[in-house]
Amino acid sequence: MHKQILFFIKLCIKKMLVGAWEIWQRSGFLAQNISIADTAIVRVDKGGKVFLSAGVSVGRGALIIVAKDPRNLTSKAALVVGVNTAINEYCNIRAAGGEIKIGADCLLGQFVSLIGSNHGIAASKMIKNQEWDTGKTGIEIGNDVWIGAKSVVLPGVSIGDGAVVAAGAIVTHDIPPYEIWGGVPAKRISIRR
Repeated sequence: MHKQILFFIKLCIKKMLVGAWEIWQRSGFLAQNISIADTAIVRVDKGGKVFLSAGVSVGRGALIIVAKDPRNLTSKAALVVGVNTAINEYCNIRAAGGEIKIGADCLLGQFVSLIGSNHGIAASKMIKNQEWDTGKTGIEIGNDVWIGAKSVVLPGVSIGDGAVVAAGAIVTHDIPPYEIWGGVPAKRISIRR
């Protein structure tokens, strides 16, 4: 019983310290007019880096994970977001095993997923034990980009300045500047005029 009480006390202290650390980080964000909803989850593992520029907003229920592959010590894990970019409600950003760079003045609609890397698929190992695939990693999104609700951007993709991704699209290839893409997989629909 004594060990259970000590364990409970240690757990309570750990939770309080984590909570205090989150409040400290959020207070720094307020000074730069960065808004992170209380229900957003931001998890940055050891070795991961997050750079949010002034005016960035993260909506309710957004999930941001920045993590290195524990089986690959050279994997990268970083999220860089430019000024005045809005990451709306319930977005899923996984800068795990790859860097995700989002430019300035971008809009990510609700439920957008940005996936920085994939698992390997070799038949010699169970999927859950695979190292992350290093063939295609990271995502780069230019400035003034709009990614519509429920879109998915897969690893290795670059989206040019001023591009638009239609709602529900799955982006598997690079998108040139000022083009409008949509569909599954996403294809060029039009251009911005």
